[in-house]
Amino acid sequence: MSGQMIEENILEIRGLTKSFGGLTAVDHVDIVVKKGTVHSLVGPNGAGKTTTLSMINGTLPATSGQVFFDGKEITQEKADKIARMGIGRTFQNIKLFPTLTVLENIMVGGHAKHTKGGLVRFLIGFRESNHFEDALRAEAEKVARFAGVYDLKDQLVGNLPYGRQKMTELARSLMLQPKLILLDEPAAGLNPTERSEFVDMLNEIHQKGTDLFLIEHNMDVVMNVSDSITVLNFGKKIAEGTPAEIQNNPDVIKAYLGDGYQAIEKESK
Repeated sequence: MSGQMIEENILEIRGLTKSFGGLTAVDHVDIVVKKGTVHSLVGPNGAGKTTTLSMINGTLPATSGQVFFDGKEITQEKADKIARMGIGRTFQNIKLFPTLTVLENIMVGGHAKHTKGGLVRFLIGFRESNHFEDALRAEAEKVARFAGVYDLKDQLVGNLPYGRQKMTELARSLMLQPKLILLDEPAAGLNPTERSEFVDMLNEIHQKGTDLFLIEHNMDVVMNVSDSITVLNFGKKIAEGTPAEIQNNPDVIKAYLGDGYQAIEKESK
């Protein structure tokens, strides 16, 4: 295999490893995410899924291995540069500013992409900064409408129901105009109605040209949105394939899904 990433792949990780002292949380994992797809990463709690996402977007340094994004190696890059390159992220534990409004939280997502001149230039150039803020606000309002939170734009995020906070965090990631969004358990904590709404939103985002790489425990979400699925167990990849292949894989059933999952699937058909 050459040192360059294959052009049809939006993301490729090779031999990615993360050790914490004597514990290996992610153990030489290879994953390929093709352009134009939704790829899910599943597995039991403690399998190394969130650690993998954190190494991809630069918030956690890899012990060894390589990460390639859209043809370029990003293994040693900082999180802010990776974000500007086009990788957005949402988190398992929502990371919003509770004392800011919905619109202000969404606007935060645009600063990384648009303040290329640096903070000093932004502070000195009052006219330019005012123009930037106006443009950023207009873009945030547009994204808020798309995410269904425009009517809440002036409310403090900390006062919102959990589902609306999830939508706000997703909207913030869209301000980067990303090529790829990493989503860490986006449907966790949502009721069935909210989960259906969130899945519809993910499908619409993908149809508009953004690829998705998500961690998710709700298998109905995984099976409905994914083109490909990778399964981790104790930091190692144990399976990869289509939703149909994964739900019938004996290793996956044993390690993660359980025998009852197949029984439920058969009854639902």
